[in-house]
Amino acid sequence: MNQGPAIRRTALAIVGVLTLSCAWFYQGGGWNQNTRFAMVRSILEQGTLRIDDTARFDGRPVTGDLASHDGHSYCDKAPGASFAALLPVAVAATFVDAPSSRRGIALLSYVATLAAAGLPTVLTGLLLFHVALSLGCSRHGAAFASLAWGLGTPAWAYGTVMYGHALAGCCLMAAFAAAVALQRDRDASQDLALSFAVGLAGGWATVSEYPAAVGAAILALLALANASSRGRTVQAVAGIAVGAFAAACVLGAHNAAAFGSPWTLGYSNEAGSFDGMKQGFHGITYPKPEVLGEILFGRFRGLFYFAPVMTLAPFGLALLLKQAPLRRATGAAIAVVA
Repeated sequence: MNQGPAIRRTALAIVGVLTLSCAWFYQGGGWNQNTRFAMVRSILEQGTLRIDDTARFDGRPVTGDLASHDGHSYCDKAPGASFAALLPVAVAATFVDAPSSRRGIALLSYVATLAAAGLPTVLTGLLLFHVALSLGCSRHGAAFASLAWGLGTPAWAYGTVMYGHALAGCCLMAAFAAAVALQRDRDASQDLALSFAVGLAGGWATVSEYPAAVGAAILALLALANASSRGRTVQAVAGIAVGAFAAACVLGAHNAAAFGSPWTLGYSNEAGSFDGMKQGFHGITYPKPEVLGEILFGRFRGLFYFAPVMTLAPFGLALLLKQAPLRRATGAAIAVVA
């Protein structure tokens, strides 16, 4: 029986549900969102990365998340989400009277959030549905996984705020899907395209949230492992390298324009007094068991506390590990979490 039409209908239903959910529950501004959107406004309105003016409204600061360099203020965050919002905001601004007014800023920040967080959340749901099907899941099971993730976890919340989390997650999921697809024998052009997608998606995940580099590296290794023969491996290395280099060039150009060096991150010029950024490498230190406990079970941000459906994940991973063709993909998923 041809499942194509039913799969397409299910995919459209997932798109509709996630789009409505992310678009309806817009959460507005905050320090993190405001500094990213201030960068969008500065680029479009003034042609600069400096946010001296756009980080303020009516003379008052709207964010404390700032980087300082040569006496000017910049967004201290990874720039990927801001770049993703540029074109949609530029188009929307042509339909908004007084885009620099309070109302105009609110409308355009909503558009930016949809572009940089809402749309990536919808795409991630679709990718999850596709990957679940490719790993042997039934249509209903794949749909359940997609919607449980999209509506029953903090992913829904991150799809309604202009952080980099949703975009980075979408890019990592795209890299995972492309890496899994490389397990099948394909012609040279398809191998190269999929490998390029792994590198570019993993690279842009890093441009959106720097810690995503760890997951991106693991997924690159998965892609290389799936390109089993020597000839395919060479093509995979080339494709991944070109894609990752393209993303790195964007980040390097941003850093050089803002901070004088392609190797200097915004967090190196942090203007605030957040002590957490002074620990380890911009806040990243060795794994701590107590932090893991809070991340999973804590009442403040605990994943299992807010998304009990995720307690099923370890059982699902254990079942997947029993199937030899799926062990590489499952191992990579476990490694990313670890």
